[in-house]
Amino acid sequence: MIKFITARNRSQYRALIDQMHQDRKRVFVDWLKWDIPVVGDKEIDQYDTDDAIYIIDVDAEGNHVASIRLLPCSVPTLMAEHFSDMVQSPVPADDTAWEMTRLCANPNVKDKLAQWTGRKNITVAAIEFALMRDIKQLIFVTHSSWVPTILSVGWDIELLGLPRKDGTDSIAAMRINVTPETLTLIRRNWGVKESLLPAEETLSAVA
Repeated sequence: MIKFITARNRSQYRALIDQMHQDRKRVFVDWLKWDIPVVGDKEIDQYDTDDAIYIIDVDAEGNHVASIRLLPCSVPTLMAEHFSDMVQSPVPADDTAWEMTRLCANPNVKDKLAQWTGRKNITVAAIEFALMRDIKQLIFVTHSSWVPTILSVGWDIELLGLPRKDGTDSIAAMRINVTPETLTLIRRNWGVKESLLPAEETLSAVA
């Protein structure tokens, strides 16, 4: 099940948000050794603001399975402030483009299919949200090793510039061009037969 969390309804999901930040620390800091801010047992940075929207896939008990953070490019973003050198054209700076960051799966979920399903669900839900808000592109940075897999989905997606080294990793900036055809394609290729966004929750949260 997808939960769509904004500044407006965040107080209803405090425990779930805490789980997400704890899992982000386990994945990005403890496992991947990223040099990023930590607050106690949680990974929280300067982009976890009231502008951030979180799309979280939860299990039957309401626990965090996978999540992603969305930010409008009209506010400070990771790509604009830290990765702009990877983008050949200027980084978008208006609400027609949103940044996706901190894609994270719960490391305690040992079922790899459940983890992968969670990742797919939040990606589809992000595209549904983008279409609902007339967002034209979703931008993100990923490990270069994931680029072939991402391209193989067959959607309208492109590299924004050449990959570069980041510590011991190689990373690349990418853009999904959001259209109804994009959503149709990804639903078909990933076997998603219906909308994943909770419509009544979403509409009240962004009204």
